[in-house]
Amino acid sequence: MRWTVGWKIAMGYLLALLALVAIGLTAHRSLDGLLGAANWKDHTYAVLGQLDSVASLLRDAETGQRGYLLTGQERYLEPYVLAVRKLDNTLLALQQATRDNPSQQQRLQQVRQATANKLAELKQTIDLRRDTGQQAALALVLTDQGKRDMDALRRLLAEMEAEERALLQQRDATMQGNAVLAMELVSYGIPLVTLLVLGVAALVTRNIAVPLRALAEAARLISQGNLAPRLASSARSDELGMLNQAFLQMTATLRLKAAAAASIAQGDLRAMPMLASEQDELGLAFRTMVTNLQSVVADMRQGSQTMDSVVGTVLSGTTQVATAADETATATTQLATTIAELRQTTELTSQRMAEVSGSALMAAEVARNGQAAVNEVVRGMQDIQGRMGVVAERIGQLTDKSQAISDIVNAVNALSEQSAILAVNASIEAAHADEHGQGFAVVAHEMKSLAGQSKQAVGQVRGILLEIQQLITALVMATEHSAAAVESGVAQSGVAGDALARMSTTAAANAQAAQQIAVTAMQQATGVQQIAAAVHHIKQGNNDNLNSMRAMQVAMQGLEEAGQRLGGIIKGFAT
Repeated sequence: MRWTVGWKIAMGYLLALLALVAIGLTAHRSLDGLLGAANWKDHTYAVLGQLDSVASLLRDAETGQRGYLLTGQERYLEPYVLAVRKLDNTLLALQQATRDNPSQQQRLQQVRQATANKLAELKQTIDLRRDTGQQAALALVLTDQGKRDMDALRRLLAEMEAEERALLQQRDATMQGNAVLAMELVSYGIPLVTLLVLGVAALVTRNIAVPLRALAEAARLISQGNLAPRLASSARSDELGMLNQAFLQMTATLRLKAAAAASIAQGDLRAMPMLASEQDELGLAFRTMVTNLQSVVADMRQGSQTMDSVVGTVLSGTTQVATAADETATATTQLATTIAELRQTTELTSQRMAEVSGSALMAAEVARNGQAAVNEVVRGMQDIQGRMGVVAERIGQLTDKSQAISDIVNAVNALSEQSAILAVNASIEAAHADEHGQGFAVVAHEMKSLAGQSKQAVGQVRGILLEIQQLITALVMATEHSAAAVESGVAQSGVAGDALARMSTTAAANAQAAQQIAVTAMQQATGVQQIAAAVHHIKQGNNDNLNSMRAMQVAMQGLEEAGQRLGGIIKGFAT
């Protein structure tokens, strides 16, 4: 059969797995034996414990019997009663524990018989002691029948214990052997399996991983465009050998296609790459590309011939158009110069008319402003005249108020004089009242003082009122003079306003006429500018056309040279 990579890996790991299973089964068997020996050892210890229990119960029964024989008291029979009650169960358990050992079963039958004899002897002595007395019981004891039964029991129990001890030693040896075997398996088996796994890993690495690494490096180089990977021919028949052979064939095919691409790049379109198979997509793409390039070169050759004839015709027409455009540009330049001179003259006339119109407008504006100012002055004078009337009215009201204040001051003066007289009378009455009128005398003194202060304040207010009346008289006189001046100013302002109105009308008419002349001049200047702009655009268009025709001449010459180069390139292709 052919050993594939999968079979090699599977067989390597199968060997390691078989070794691991063998070691595991052996270790399981040894551990199972170890556990079994441990269980049998525990079983032996249990049998020894039950033998010891039988001996201890017999001793307890004998002890209870002796105590009762010596004392005759029932309480000394308790160990005997307990021993008799437990012996049957203990012997039964011992029989169950030794059922796997026929010799022990035979000895156990003898132990049962001897135990029954001993218990019968003990019961007989107890009954004699209870019924007839101590002497009869002692006589039965002195026959040594009980001693012989007890010696026989001790001998049988010793034989059974000796056999169990021998079995215990055997089971200890078996358990120790199983433990040693398990330790050896752990100590030597695991390293052995580890070495086997490492050997399998080394074999896989040397036989599989290293060739795979070489193939991966070759694939990386091929992906970078390097078609010369370091791959040697292999005689292996597994997947790695097949993969190595496939890589060698692939690189050979890619080299052939690269050589064909180099020939095509040099212009040899006769190189048709070979197909590796019917599914060779790269080879089919190369063939399609060569066929398309052959068709393109044929079309380019025909187009180059057509372009040569077209370029000659266009170049001739372009030369004629450029000559005509040059003549037109010269005439347009002369016309533009004439229009520019006319535009300058028109602009100068328009500027002068604009200045005249501005001066007329300023004069009209000044007249209007003057008339408005006079009107404002007239309105101000009229307003002042009205306010002077209001001031006169307010002064009359102030005169009335001052007269009323004078009357109030006279009343307050009379009141203070009466308060002073009243204070004098109060002082006299307080003197008549002696000590009872002291408080009233103080009040009378304060009223007298307050009357004096009031009289003094009345004098001051009367002086202030006198000054206010004098000021009001002077203000009335000044108001009368101001009213007369305002009337005169209103009349003069009316005369000035009429004169400014007539001047404003004349200035407005002059400004309107100047403005109409300026508008006409500006319209003429605008028309001349539009003509100049049109001529400038015509000139610029002619220049652009001339530049375009010259550029077209250069382009056609370049196109002619490109057609010649293209013809040379096309001649380089071999179809």
